[in-house]
Amino acid sequence: MAAQTTPTHTSSPLDRHASPVADRGDRSGKATGALVVGIVGLLAAVLFAPLGWIFGIAAVLLGSVGRAETKHRGKVGHGQATAGWILGMVAFAIPTVLLFVGLALA
Repeated sequence: MAAQTTPTHTSSPLDRHASPVADRGDRSGKATGALVVGIVGLLAAVLFAPLGWIFGIAAVLLGSVGRAETKHRGKVGHGQATAGWILGMVAFAIPTVLLFVGLALA
């Protein structure tokens, strides 16, 4: 009867695959900031128009820089930067439209 030897390596399927929660890359802080400022700007545009303009401009600037950063430096967050950029445009447009409507009705 031959002696059985146990293999020194493990046969777990987890050892053969990459982690499903592995980090995908360097994340752009400007993209995340653009999204947050865009959301806050959208709320501020409805509640208090001057804050909507300020946050809207900030979100558009952060979104533009974040989009360029993700495109040219290979960082993660292009969708966040684009969403923040769009929300910033809307946050700037809402008070502007409300101002013109108010002036037209006055």
